[in-house]
Amino acid sequence: MEQDILNLPPARFKVKNTENRRLIWDVIRKKYLPLTPEEWVRQHVVHFLMHHKDVPASRILLERAVHTAQKRSRFDIALTSSDGRITALIECKASTVKLDEAAVYQMQRYAYELRPELLVLTNGLQHMIFQWNDSGQSYHQIENLPDNL
Repeated sequence: MEQDILNLPPARFKVKNTENRRLIWDVIRKKYLPLTPEEWVRQHVVHFLMHHKDVPASRILLERAVHTAQKRSRFDIALTSSDGRITALIECKASTVKLDEAAVYQMQRYAYELRPELLVLTNGLQHMIFQWNDSGQSYHQIENLPDNL
């Protein structure tokens, strides 16, 4: 299975084949995971955060439970502050998934519960970034990720 080239900096990953699937090493969870199209994007984002935005691994949370009014779900990536508060929420989709209203709505449900300052929705090819605006009490779209994550 060929992996898509993404609109993120190239990265080297430890990938291995088993009898029935490919696995990729997750540096945060310290284990091999099934190499799905969504995991390919998630691992690229983690690499980008650590190696291009200097976010320490200790501030990156992956696939944790979040309870919304509708149901129990899992966010893909969250960044925390030194006091453990979630400052950014990143929702990853496979590169073949369109970033549509449903994906934005999913991210907004998580944001309502977790109250991060920054939201990112990505399929590895397109990236939508939203920042909290205190005066307007809402998120507004911005072009690039801030340097101080």
